Amino acid sequence: MESIFLPSDHFPESLGSIHIAHFHSLSNSASLLDRLISASKLDESHPDTAAERSALDFAFIDPTRLVSKQHLVTACLQAIIAASRSNQANRSAPHGTTLPVQGGMKTKTPHSEIIFALSPGNNIGESLKRFGLSSKSKSVVLVKICASSSTSEDSRGYGDRLATTDSILDSMISIIDGQLSLSPLEKTLDGVATHSETNWKEMSKIYKLNMPLLLSSSKGDGDGELAEKERRRAIDIIVSAVAMKNVAA
Repeated sequence: MESIFLPSDHFPESLGSIHIAHFHSLSNSASLLDRLISASKLDESHPDTAAERSALDFAFIDPTRLVSKQHLVTACLQAIIAASRSNQANRSAPHGTTLPVQGGMKTKTPHSEIIFALSPGNNIGESLKRFGLSSKSKSVVLVKICASSSTSEDSRGYGDRLATTDSILDSMISIIDGQLSLSPLEKTLDGVATHSETNWKEMSKIYKLNMPLLLSSSKGDGDGELAEKERRRAIDIIVSAVAMKNVAA
């Protein structure tokens, strides 16, 4: 698992850390998806609701829809910015209400906001379908956003209490039947590498990229070199699209 701690002079401490783990050889994707759907439908008064939602409080992302580590981290930062804006608006809202705010969250949690940020469109359901866990997923990337210090937001904030990196990783492992990747995310999420999980055919459709060489072999021959350059150009386009989504909305 890799952890990123954000500077407190630019980001709220309650949303100041990002923790990312990549699992492969996943064998419980279908049951995990069922569990996520069931948890979202639990009644607030149900005694198991809080514990179950806490156990599943991550972003579950399909790595075949990621082109680089920067792609994912950019979406995480966009989600944190949106959550921070919503936090600020909700502090002044009457108790039990939330206020819409320009550039604020479009979804219910920072984790679902990450998945929404990855999608070029504004349909929340479509973004979850395209970039989230599916019943056939063989690998998954889990992301946890939480506090970077012992401070925490009030009940209307979107921050999480401070958790140790070991406890976060343990909580991820406890719900995943699969193997944790020990390689750096720069390698496992590299959309140009020959071992890449990136589904360039689907990414071309999602981001409407008219770049035929993306689907070519990335082997080291002449065509492969052209394909690699095309993929690197596509990565820049996709990352820029994620970074600009809130501005363009």
